[in-house]
Amino acid sequence: MYVLSSATKNIRRHWRRWLLFMLICAIAALTVHAYIGAISSTEHQMLMLPEAIPVSARVTNQDGSRSTGLQIHEMIVDGLIRSSHVKDLQLTTILRAGIGDFHPEEQRGNLSFTVAGVNTLDAIEGINPEGIAWMPGYDSSIFSSSETVCMASAGFMASNGLQLGDAVRLNLYYIVYRNWGTFVSEPLAIKEFLIVAEAGSWGSAAGVPLTSVIIPIGTEREIFNEQDASFTAASASFLVSDPLELNMFKEEMKANWLSGTSYSGEIMMSEHLGRSLIVNDATFINAATRLMDSLTLLRRFLPVVVAALAAIGYFVAYLAMQSRRDEYTVMRLLGMSGAKCVLMYLVEIVIITIVGSLFGIAASIPMGIGKMDTVSKVLVLFVPCFLLGGVVALLRMARTGIMASLRQMEI
Repeated sequence: MYVLSSATKNIRRHWRRWLLFMLICAIAALTVHAYIGAISSTEHQMLMLPEAIPVSARVTNQDGSRSTGLQIHEMIVDGLIRSSHVKDLQLTTILRAGIGDFHPEEQRGNLSFTVAGVNTLDAIEGINPEGIAWMPGYDSSIFSSSETVCMASAGFMASNGLQLGDAVRLNLYYIVYRNWGTFVSEPLAIKEFLIVAEAGSWGSAAGVPLTSVIIPIGTEREIFNEQDASFTAASASFLVSDPLELNMFKEEMKANWLSGTSYSGEIMMSEHLGRSLIVNDATFINAATRLMDSLTLLRRFLPVVVAALAAIGYFVAYLAMQSRRDEYTVMRLLGMSGAKCVLMYLVEIVIITIVGSLFGIAASIPMGIGKMDTVSKVLVLFVPCFLLGGVVALLRMARTGIMASLRQMEI
């Protein structure tokens, strides 16, 4: 208590000197707050970058010229579904269809419309969710299910005399692409679908603008499995879940499935073969590189900042103590130990440093230099470094003997 009370009395007695000390301390703290704030702001921008600049990807053919109307192997589809690096996956398929039973030889005149399979309503271009009429108990979640239901266009329903809630018997054929842009339609199955949604119109689904019926892709996969047929998707696009792990994502895509699929020799040369991946990451990489360079440069300055704070703390404390050498000598002559003298002066420096740093931090916030969430970081960095310089200055003064101090007083 004696040391603390003496320190506070000395601060009041030498308030002009300590006011200057506190002002220098506040300016230094304000500068450090700006430095820490710059690091924190850059780190925050780095964390928010994936949201600000999402990285999209899509499966394409070998030369990247086509991303719809593909044949994407089921193993690739499963790999995308399982991957933790993939989010908002949009899958589509294309089937040709007719209504009712007919023999495959009669398909030419009966395959009058296209059926698309999707796993999300977002895969349908130009769709207006508010313009969809749903049966009670159904919504867009049907596309992520395996229910035998469908959404039909208003034109399709009117031309076939159908209403919401009716069942339509679809004769489904899947498309097999050949070389040179040709394809054949192979019979898949005849299935009855419940019409649970009606939409006035939409842009396109699965890259086919004249799609009349849309079914859940899970339902379509089950039909393929029942018929022991090879399921393929017509398009696949998604967002990378964490672009900051872009290299890990690319390694997974290369190692696990894109390079491991195999097709029949007849399809291998087809422009519809989907086994390449285009990742739109150039903008993200450029922005991330600039932020990382800035962050690296700021962090490299940390040792310089620490050294500068310690040096400022040393010189300010040294100059403040120089004018009080006589006082120090008198206290030593009166019997106060050197350690107690140093402790008293140290308490003064600690009080002024903390008050000055808080003042500087408080001034920096309304000026827009720093933020509240970085205050603790500033205190942890600034106060110990600044006090370190002050402690060195005090220890240097304490090493001066009493006789040497008396000689200096005589001079």
